[in-house]
Amino acid sequence: MGQRPSYTDHDEFATTRLATLRTTRSLPPAPRKSAGLIAVLALIIIFVAAFGGSYYALAHSSFGQSYLGFGTTGVNPTWTAPPAGTALPTATSGPVSLQYYGASLQGMQQATGVNTNNQVAANSPWPQASGNYCSLATTQGMINYIEWANNQTEKFMTRASEGPATYSSTPGDPNLQQAGQLLYDMDHALAAHLAPGLKIVSSGRYRKPFTLANISHDSGMDPRAVAVTVTYETNAIHPYHMHIFHNAPGDVANHIAQVTAKYQEPLMLMMNRGEHSVLIAGVWAYGNPATDPHAIIDSFAVYSPWDQNWGYFLDGTYFERVPLDQFVGGTSRDGATWLARPYASNNGYDPDPYMGPYQAGVDPYTGATANPNAHFWIGNIVTIERDDHNDNNPDNAYDENDQLMTGP
Repeated sequence: MGQRPSYTDHDEFATTRLATLRTTRSLPPAPRKSAGLIAVLALIIIFVAAFGGSYYALAHSSFGQSYLGFGTTGVNPTWTAPPAGTALPTATSGPVSLQYYGASLQGMQQATGVNTNNQVAANSPWPQASGNYCSLATTQGMINYIEWANNQTEKFMTRASEGPATYSSTPGDPNLQQAGQLLYDMDHALAAHLAPGLKIVSSGRYRKPFTLANISHDSGMDPRAVAVTVTYETNAIHPYHMHIFHNAPGDVANHIAQVTAKYQEPLMLMMNRGEHSVLIAGVWAYGNPATDPHAIIDSFAVYSPWDQNWGYFLDGTYFERVPLDQFVGGTSRDGATWLARPYASNNGYDPDPYMGPYQAGVDPYTGATANPNAHFWIGNIVTIERDDHNDNNPDNAYDENDQLMTGP
């Protein structure tokens, strides 16, 4: 992880059909047509005034969503997300307006230097300091946010605190690392010591594994390195683990919405086949995804560390509000595929682990692993996130059912 990536409308509420009521009683002579028309119009006005708001509340109630066919967990093929920024009226039964749930956007600005107007402050932690540092920078952003939220002093508030900085798309050189940098801690405190043992390929800026905290020969920082580094640097204030999703992108989007709303912290997403990583800070939704099983997702708050001076990517943004349909289905804009394209080896830059319980496949540098026919990250969607698993082991991974994985 770390190489530069290769390059509606509201619910159409069911139209109420007023059936013509027939009765067996004798009726008085029919009124003149003009009087009848006025009476019908008066009835329609009274009906709309009396029941319009109630119908809206019904449509967003538990019964209404089931009976009327609206989605129960956000992603629904019969419903198109409203345009970002659109708000629905508030029903008498409770708030149903579009609201943001997740990490503080003010805190995200402190952690990254990026505001929601897509501006980056001078001398801030972002953008990433070297071409292969996207996961270093997103890890830095996670750590800074956690420390900010817990009233602790943020330790990594400059670009150079990620590792040896080239300030270009050229990779950094781990031989130049210094104490106080994230890369230094990964190599000296968090190196992976798992069977069959560390195997270094090449040297300098092309060393693989790039950080010794990796369990793969990744040219940047792999998901295991992220999980152990966030845990270590925040003094294990909360548990953080790899989460591996074998299910559909829509299900993953629901999960991300629920987790960011619940913990109000950013999580890291490995996107674009694992070639890039971003922070998902939160979600705009109709209803709180953490507590409302019928919440409807609108869009996600996404932060990307890629330095736009090195090449236009993700629409030239550091912050972007990504609509649900694009987040799930991908978009051709600047190669951003979000959840649509799962983790891949990317010509050996992002291989599966070659050591530990999750070693899988055939490593491009050391050959077959103990599970040569399996895959772990490759082919799946991968996040690193806070959870409730107090196992004191950030090496562990959990699947889409939140179950501990004991192998690939």
